[in-house]
Amino acid sequence: MIKSLSTEIKKNLYLPYFVAGIFLVLSLGFMSDAVRGIDGKSYSVFELLTLSKKLRLTSNTDFAWVAVWKKSFGKWLKLIIPVVVSSGFVLNHTEEKKKDYSYFLYSRESRFRFAVTKVLGAAISAGMIFSIGYLLVGLILLPFFPKIGEFSRDNIQFLEYIYGTGNTRVYIIKIFLGSFMYGIYASLFTVFLSAFISDRYILLSIPVLFQYAVDVSVTKLFIENMDNKYADVIQAFDMNNMINAFSHKYWWHEFAGVWFLVVLIILVHYLAVKKEARP
Repeated sequence: MIKSLSTEIKKNLYLPYFVAGIFLVLSLGFMSDAVRGIDGKSYSVFELLTLSKKLRLTSNTDFAWVAVWKKSFGKWLKLIIPVVVSSGFVLNHTEEKKKDYSYFLYSRESRFRFAVTKVLGAAISAGMIFSIGYLLVGLILLPFFPKIGEFSRDNIQFLEYIYGTGNTRVYIIKIFLGSFMYGIYASLFTVFLSAFISDRYILLSIPVLFQYAVDVSVTKLFIENMDNKYADVIQAFDMNNMINAFSHKYWWHEFAGVWFLVVLIILVHYLAVKKEARP
């Protein structure tokens, strides 16, 4: 199974797909709004980067490296992420379906093993694309913005409380793991649909609409319940918080939720393969 899984991941991370995915994460990350100036104008992460030498960065915690990196996870990146991380899988999957190659693959191994490698291969490759791309955003920003330890004592305590640690290396590791899990989550609806659909345009478009609907619904629920006991429950299962996984007390809800969905989708793929199997 390990060999089959490795082959599946390599197919999904075929160099042009991988480079395109990383480039999109970087581009959308730097296009995200970072701060709003006193003139009311919003400045993107890239604009803030170009202005970094002209600003007194340690005068405002919004200019902390961790804060700017977090802001790079903006609305457009959240919306387009299913396409960014799943394109390689979708193109491979639809081509295999068109050429009836899937039947050849699961005729050589058990249908359950085929389902496991297909789903895990898509999920892991998606996690790798997003986590590596998002890590590069953070590393590019690192030399230009102050680290937590460069602020005043009060601001250090505030930033450590907000971001869970003042140690740059620890924070990078936490965000890398969280972004890997978020990349997996972002691919799951696409992988689920692929059990029934082989049209690449549908597989790349519907998950974006689904992502938008989920984000709007969760945000609305949180706003409506922010003053009662349900706010913590809603926040615990807001998957957009997963990028900060291991930095807040609810991380295990999101972690368990993602892997529960992975197992569920493996079963869905297994049943779909079993149903279409030829005698």
